[in-house]
Amino acid sequence: MLDIAGIFDQAKFTGVLCNGIFGFGVDGPQAQSDAITAIAHVLAPGGWLLIGWNTDRGPDPMERPEIAHWFRRDQVGIIPSRQRVAGTTHVYDLLRRLPE
Repeated sequence: MLDIAGIFDQAKFTGVLCNGIFGFGVDGPQAQSDAITAIAHVLAPGGWLLIGWNTDRGPDPMERPEIAHWFRRDQVGIIPSRQRVAGTTHVYDLLRRLPE
């Protein structure tokens, strides 16, 4: 995950699903920051990022300064920008890549 920009080199995606990474290999605030920046480099401006993470496995990735630098929270129709999965610690956050 942290090398995604190097793996895909010049590719730009319109959507990235990042689910089950934070707290399961990408642990701690600095690793989260590095992953968010790496995703931003492969996501086209206006592209969607859906992050799935667990509240009991690490800090809230939405509190990382890289989120505000590269992304804004967004929603699709009535689907909110943050959705908690009932009965679990799992959370989904929906974001749009800001223009460069």
